[in-house]
Amino acid sequence: MSRVNQERVNRVLQRMAKDNVEQIIITSPVSMRYLTGEYIDSSWERCGALYLNNRGNITVVINQLQKYIQIEGANVIHYHDTEDPIAILAKQVLPGKLGVDKQWPARYVLHLMELCPNNPLINGSPYMDMTRMVKEPEEQEKLRLSSAMNDRVVAKSIQAIQEGLSEVDLAEKVNEFFAAEGAAVRNLCLVQFGENCAIPHHGAAKDVFLKPGDNVLFDIGKNLNGYYSDMTRTVVYKEATDFQKEIYDIVLQANLAAIDAVKAGVRACDVDAAARDIITKAGYGEYFTHRTGHNIGIEVHEWPDIAATNEMPLEAGMCFSIEPGIYIPGKIGVRIEDLVIVTENGCENLNHYTKEFQVIK
Repeated sequence: MSRVNQERVNRVLQRMAKDNVEQIIITSPVSMRYLTGEYIDSSWERCGALYLNNRGNITVVINQLQKYIQIEGANVIHYHDTEDPIAILAKQVLPGKLGVDKQWPARYVLHLMELCPNNPLINGSPYMDMTRMVKEPEEQEKLRLSSAMNDRVVAKSIQAIQEGLSEVDLAEKVNEFFAAEGAAVRNLCLVQFGENCAIPHHGAAKDVFLKPGDNVLFDIGKNLNGYYSDMTRTVVYKEATDFQKEIYDIVLQANLAAIDAVKAGVRACDVDAAARDIITKAGYGEYFTHRTGHNIGIEVHEWPDIAATNEMPLEAGMCFSIEPGIYIPGKIGVRIEDLVIVTENGCENLNHYTKEFQVIK
């Protein structure tokens, strides 16, 4: 039997208290697991939810298909398909503001509004997001182990490069390397050749084959023991031009400048600017088309973004990506990505595989 992590619950409630919010409904399966140790199914078809309030009520409402779930420290209510789970939730609700999950399907939210017309609903996810944002020491260690695995896999993947492979062929090899490491393997990682590297999130294609002179971009990472890794390395196959080296060096300078800017108290937007200014001054600003990074942990993409619009000061214990890139359509794409953990005086880089310009022979 799993048990409620009361320390984490208390941190969520403390953040809510600052806004005079007494209660919240959490429906993100990963957030519910973060608080209870159990993955609670929550889908459009069948509602699963965790209700918390500042009076000590911790209630899980879940379909009887998951009857096996019992959680120490929580009141677990299993409902039948003939019952209304939102009506069950509504019975727990106190007067006053009610936080709800940002990703909860409208069919549930609208029904709750009907049943609780006097409860103002607010977006409750920031309280959960901010709690998950700062990683505990145990979480940090799991992120280190996951990233160490990623370093090993990217090394094997680069060694596996050979002419005649398709993007899918090489992506499947990447998955094999992850599986051998004990990682959870589902979708293929991003493996891109040549002009496809200029499409930041181009999925691996069966009909695109490696040829000399191609950039090869690996954007890879998997879940190990509940925590994700994420890194990107770009290499060149067989022969490189001066232009490829120039673009690579600019992106590397941007990556290093952003990492150097990270420390507790620095604004997220200033980290983004450190990378973006390098690329802009080199004349390629219009080709850096995405944010500099994203938080990571029990999900690959967590809140917040490391972006030009985010003025939030960084906190020690945050873990996020630094991944500047240049993408010139029809010509070239380069991205270099590391994960870092924020410290009081700087950051710890979790990725140690070389970032030197490599031509793979």
